[in-house]
Amino acid sequence: MGQTNMKNSKFWLHILLAILSLAGALCVAPVMLIAPELQKVVNENFGLPADHMEVAEALHPAAGPFVAADDDPQRNHARELARLDRAALFVEGDQKPFLAQWPVSIQQTGDCTSFALAHAIRDRICVQVAAGRRQKVVEPFPPYLYGAARRSVGAPHIPCGKNGSHPSYAVIALKKYGFITKEEAGQPYSGSLADRWGCSGPPSELMQLGKTRTGDYHRCLTADDVCRAICNGYPCLWGTSFRPAAYVERDGREVTSRVGSWAHAMEIVGYDGTCSTDPDRQYFLVRNSHPPTDHPEPLGDEPDSSFWITRKQLEADLKAPNSRTPPSGEVYAISDVSGFPADNIDWSSLDRLIKD
Repeated sequence: MGQTNMKNSKFWLHILLAILSLAGALCVAPVMLIAPELQKVVNENFGLPADHMEVAEALHPAAGPFVAADDDPQRNHARELARLDRAALFVEGDQKPFLAQWPVSIQQTGDCTSFALAHAIRDRICVQVAAGRRQKVVEPFPPYLYGAARRSVGAPHIPCGKNGSHPSYAVIALKKYGFITKEEAGQPYSGSLADRWGCSGPPSELMQLGKTRTGDYHRCLTADDVCRAICNGYPCLWGTSFRPAAYVERDGREVTSRVGSWAHAMEIVGYDGTCSTDPDRQYFLVRNSHPPTDHPEPLGDEPDSSFWITRKQLEADLKAPNSRTPPSGEVYAISDVSGFPADNIDWSSLDRLIKD
């Protein structure tokens, strides 16, 4: 009788395991069907090549401190507030009404660098239009930036079939080959288009068009450089192994800490040093090109798919662990034109206006 009960128990255990296995398969299958492109991005480590820092050190080894034109180089911006993302509220775009943020742009392949750069160019244009410059706000087309960086700057270092691009290649491409808009591309964004142009390069007629709209960059070697760039109205491209996780609510925002590592590029679009003189309570706002569900919902008016890191964390990311190894992160201030003129926007007054 005991043996019979034992056999029956094993029989039902096998049945239970089979049911659980089937349920697990049914739960996983819809994820693969709904988001195959996103799964591809995860598998390919987001698109930042492992040697990105070595290439950055070779191409941009000794940039001086960031100084915008007409900005006092002795001015300390550490206690200031500059939310460049808020400039979007006061401009209109083809897909964005007045007083609204830009819709979230989600990458579909390993083209994170081109998304971070496109966001920075667009947000820089928003800053200038909000400051009074007469110009239409346009959205740069990421596949153009991706293809120009890989084929016109990075070839043959990045072969076809290998996704990703170096931030140092992308900023050189911006300065030499400029950018085109979504309308000028004549087709919508897709991961397959980015992969195709990343292998062949953008069409020659679009390359000629892009050259009429070139920008500029400056490598920021310290968190103080990044702070100065943001406070002068210049968003930044950040290539890093910093992986956001373990979010905590602090000073009215979602602040993340580093847990593990990845290889990714994002935009730094804001700075808030008003909470404290402690670098662990001074914050940079980061915009990602992943779905909003990848990050906690913002506690304030921050854009979806964004989060905050501390100044202390960014400083550590930009410092080399020792003299023989490069740091884990590289940052470039981005301009949509040649040079870095200073903008006179009172970000603190804008903050009060939005809160009221």
